[in-house]
Amino acid sequence: MIEISIKKYFRRKTFVYNFSSNKQRIVVFGHSGAGKSNLVKMIAGFYPPDEGFISINGVTFFKKGEINLSIDKRRVGYLPQEYTLFPHLTVLNNILYGVKIRKIKADRELFEFLINTLEIGEYLDKYPSVLSGGQKQRIAIARALMVNPNILLFDEPFSSLDKPIKERLIDLINIILQRMDKPAIFITHDIDDAYLLGDDVVVIKDGKVIEYGNKSSIFNKPQYVETAKLINFKNIWAIDKAGNGYLIANNEKLLTINAIDGAKYVGIRPENVMIVRKDAKDKKENQFEVAVRWIKRLSGFCEIKVEHGNLGTIYIKLPEHAFNKLNIVENENINISLKSESLITMKEVTNG
Repeated sequence: MIEISIKKYFRRKTFVYNFSSNKQRIVVFGHSGAGKSNLVKMIAGFYPPDEGFISINGVTFFKKGEINLSIDKRRVGYLPQEYTLFPHLTVLNNILYGVKIRKIKADRELFEFLINTLEIGEYLDKYPSVLSGGQKQRIAIARALMVNPNILLFDEPFSSLDKPIKERLIDLINIILQRMDKPAIFITHDIDDAYLLGDDVVVIKDGKVIEYGNKSSIFNKPQYVETAKLINFKNIWAIDKAGNGYLIANNEKLLTINAIDGAKYVGIRPENVMIVRKDAKDKKENQFEVAVRWIKRLSGFCEIKVEHGNLGTIYIKLPEHAFNKLNIVENENINISLKSESLITMKEVTNG
């Protein structure tokens, strides 16, 4: 169980991190400069919070005025973006560096498992200067895990890697974490990475946690409009009025079954906007006629921008094979449906 409730004051800004999770893989997600790295550095012990507590699997790392474990006693595996391998040491000695510094016995079985799983056995006698970025990252991961840490902290570890290398490395990390039964916190601003890496997601904006929970809930049904905007929800409208089973937004009545108390906004993911076929006999739920402004063909899917008189710009995302069957043309009109079960209502984060 990971429990964190801390505050840190930097100049005139206050950073507030409150969340808990019993999941193995936690992603801290937010745009660059949101305050994500501050969180993991305080967990690691690089500097203390000003208030609150940090507890990892029953071990209290920090409690104001009572406990502030040193970095070595926290036994944290910290992996920054830059890899930080020692250029004068071979791969083998880089991997064993933490073990030697802490004067603990190297676990031969763990060493073999990491070398084989990360596929780095052939590089043990080489130096970092001859390795690729992906290979260096694997070495850094092995080094962090050789000390049998209480928790692993990944600070934007994959941002400089090509997509195929990154996806392969993520697969290997997931195998290792499951085998070793170690919790991990991943920092990222990449939505795809967040979905691949996390069981739970913590969303940070302007130095504060605005929402956290299961990744499916966060990405598909965010409670707050600020979260929705961060994860590129795109289609969002302010609610003018709410009734029993319907909303009024931008002077349009929308049927909905997902309204929450205190909701101020309604939105729908682009992939959930349904295009109504021209030969459809029955009118669909929340059906509107829209004008197609542009079509973008991307790898495996198409993005369509349409305009409606009251609702304004609406984005649609379709698999390429589905798009090819619909005969959609720019500057022509089509009908779309915003199904009630796909509409998500959201609150607004307060400053209290």
